[in-house]
Formats: sequence, C-alpha cells, structure tokens
Amino acid sequence: INNDLVPMAKCYSTVANPSLTDVFINHNTLVQSTTNLKLSRDALFSLAQIRAFTSGPATPLTLRYVEAWHLGKINLSELEISLKAIESFLARALLASAELSPFRAKFTKLCGQLSDDYSNTKLLEKLKEDSDHQTNANLQRLVHIESAPLYQDLLPQQVAALFRGIERQLAGPAAHLLPYGSKDDEFTIEHIYPQDKEGLPNRSWEKDLSAWGFNTPTEHELLAGGLHALGNLALIPKRANSALGSLPYSEKRKVYGLQNPEIVIPNLNHLHSVQQEEQWTSEQIQKRSLHLLNAATLRWTEDLA
Repeated sequence: INNDLVPMAKCYSTVANPSLTDVFINHNTLVQSTTNLKLSRDALFSLAQIRAFTSGPATPLTLRYVEAWHLGKINLSELEISLKAIESFLARALLASAELSPFRAKFTKLCGQLSDDYSNTKLLEKLKEDSDHQTNANLQRLVHIESAPLYQDLLPQQVAALFRGIERQLAGPAAHLLPYGSKDDEFTIEHIYPQDKEGLPNRSWEKDLSAWGFNTPTEHELLAGGLHALGNLALIPKRANSALGSLPYSEKRKVYGLQNPEIVIPNLNHLHSVQQEEQWTSEQIQKRSLHLLNAATLRWTEDLA
C-alpha cells in the first residue's frame, strides 16, 4: 500500500491545487510547493494552466506523470515536456471552441493505453492521434476563429489562462503570471470596447466612433460580433478594470500605456498592440485577434512540443 498510495497522495494535492504563488515568488530553478515537492517553475506553471483549463478531467493524466517523476521513473525535464504537451492540447481545444465534456473519459482511456510507458514520446504520439487534436491542428485555418466569442463560449478562468499563456509567450519566462480572481490585486477580464447592458452601440463610445467615421449601423453590428472576441479582451487588475468601466478609448489607452497615475496596471505585453492603435473599431479587434492567436499558436504548437 505504501509503495502505491503514499506517493500518489503526496502528489495529488499539488496536481489538484497547483499554486501560481509558488511560481511567482520564487525565481530559482526549483520552487518549493505546499506539499514539499520540489517542482520547476515551468512544471508548476503548466499544472496551474491545466487546472484552469479543465478543473478535473486531466487530473488522472497529470497525476500519472507527477507521480512517475516523484518515484524517479522520469526526470524533471521529461515531466515538463509531458505537462506542456497536455497544456497545449487543452489550450488548442479551447481556442477552437471544442467541447471539453468528453475529455475526462478521453484522458482516463489514455492512461490505460499508456500503461507503464511514461515517456513523453509516447504521450505526444497518443495526443496527436486524437481526432479532436487533428481537427484543431491548424488553428489559423478554422473559420472565423478571430471573431469567435471566447468570453461567451468559455469560463472566465479559462480565458484568463489563455491570456496567461499568451503573455508568457510575448514576454518570456519572467512574464507576469496574471492571477485570476475577485480580489483587488487579482486579475479579471477587460473588454476594450466595453459591454453595455443597454445594448450596442455603447453610448459612451458614440463620440469616438463619430470622430473616427465609424458611427454607422454596419460598424455597430461588427462591434457587436467582436465584443467577446480574443482581440477585444485583456487581463488587468480588478481594481483597474472597475475604474475603467465604459471610459472612452482615449482614456483607456492612457491606462494601457501606463500614462494614468490614478489607474495603475503592470506593463503587459498583450496590451502593447492596443497602445499602438489611434482608434478602436472592428478592424482593430480582428487585427489584434490574429496577433494574439499567432502568439498562442507559438506557445501551444501543433506538435504539442
């Protein structure tokens, strides 16, 4: 019993509740997790991402590899590759708006197929054989993915995890980890072109749209279609998000560019493309969607490496 259950129990809490705080506060090669397991920043980051993408279905698979590493069956580098592959598999599925409900059975079946083979080569082979992954293999070719309403299709924590990965791709390993949550110093989803309970067009932006020559029924319809798209979203501190509300674009842009001393946010790479735009219309939303999608496909590659 000790040989089987004790290692699994020790690993389970790390897999089920990975701490982004451990990744954030410790910049050493190894970090100390709450269960006294020393995992690398990359391994903990992937575990936290996987947990945010799908709270339970991937646990049997991730637990399998963390336990194998803990028992010395694979090394830390092999663990990182396996966890990154699972993270990439799930991220690409979410970006393609794939249905995740079958994934629990899918991952449980995969554990059985892998048997005693803990090599990342075998895992990558099996994940790439999956029909859903083959369908989502080339995200850029999926119809209308740049205008897909991710904020409506996904849970907020899933959208936040996508931006966390995109930020890391754009900024590198030292990227802000953007912890999602309801506290003032945690991060929430911001709509650049704001939501309006009374419908579109957003009244506070009518002046801007008129100045840009885009206050037309056609543009209103396009903005409605892109409201929840990847390119119109950002991840910023809750306190700043509440303060921004439906402010005009010129005021929001100052905040994104760190030029408003009263509403302070970190320097976030996924907002740099917004700062460069003089106006914000459906054209800019689509352009930024493609920019962020490109970063996402570099972070979560087709070969899952």
